[in-house]
Amino acid sequence: MEEQDQWTERDVALDRYRRHHDYMAELFSPHSVDRIDPPQSPFDLSKEETDKLKTQLTLNEAELDAINGKHRERLERVKADDAQFRESLANIQAASSPEELEARRKTLEDAGLVLAREDTVDNAQAASTRTPTVRVKKVPVPESETFPHSENLLSM
Repeated sequence: MEEQDQWTERDVALDRYRRHHDYMAELFSPHSVDRIDPPQSPFDLSKEETDKLKTQLTLNEAELDAINGKHRERLERVKADDAQFRESLANIQAASSPEELEARRKTLEDAGLVLAREDTVDNAQAASTRTPTVRVKKVPVPESETFPHSENLLSM
């Protein structure tokens, strides 16, 4: 069964009305189709606009090359610093006694490299296991100082 066989008389009349209405609108429209100019295509550029875009493209490519050059330089510095750090860390981890660790640390500091502070690495074992030892200083609290709500805590 075709689609046209399922149309009712009302559907056929409505379709005919719309089609005739569109024809009449074209005939009596104040804007003749012949006088309507199509809009300019965004892809149709004048010679000046094309040259301007090519110049801008050249400038952008030069800027991108400069940025990539800076990035490569920074990346090389980071890789060199990483290699130097790993070498220094291996040197410190190879220490077998606290005295040797201190001597190696002093040598690295003299070379301008600081890998660990005195208060974070306590001995050669802490440096080799990469678990820093932190010294905690206990501060006594005078008995005369009372904290707010301390009476409430004691009464519970």
